[in-house]
Amino acid sequence: MWITVIGSLGFLLYFAYDINSITKNNRLLQKGFFVGTVLVALVTVGIFTENRSVSDFNPIRVVGFGAAGLLMFALLVYTLFFALPFEATYLEDNRKRLAYTQGVYALCRHPGVLWYAGMYLCIAGVLWTKEALLEGLFLTAWNIAYIVLQDFWIFPATFENYDEYKKTTPFLIPNRQSIRKGLETLPLGKGERK
Repeated sequence: MWITVIGSLGFLLYFAYDINSITKNNRLLQKGFFVGTVLVALVTVGIFTENRSVSDFNPIRVVGFGAAGLLMFALLVYTLFFALPFEATYLEDNRKRLAYTQGVYALCRHPGVLWYAGMYLCIAGVLWTKEALLEGLFLTAWNIAYIVLQDFWIFPATFENYDEYKKTTPFLIPNRQSIRKGLETLPLGKGERK
């Protein structure tokens, strides 16, 4: 129960942070993203501590899902904190700027959700409990609600080119054309682009 409450609070802080960024720009609410991330990380650890089961331990399943989950986590961290210019995205005052449309952001407009959902599915695969699966689905549903807010209100108010980006890039599920563009525009070394 505490996982759903704290996870919900984390996402409500994300909502407050984004809404604040285009309305009041309150300095206290600017901390919402950081505090929300801490809470979501806390509940992710909580899923492991609340759902330990040694009776269904299968080393092949644990290693397989564990490796895939670590890959999903690495992709999530890369997508949110390294594929974007960090300071302009998370630390500077909100101002009109251009949406980043290359690399993982050419795959779809919200690639982090794919890795986020995949990570929780892998956690459920490692733990092999219904509760871990339901908690992961619950947090993923919050994440999808969050990106709907971003896609329809926050990002069009934040990025000058967001309407054009929406026309050329899928919302959530990559297609053949977006996968090709994503692969063609991945970083090639020291920030160079193909």
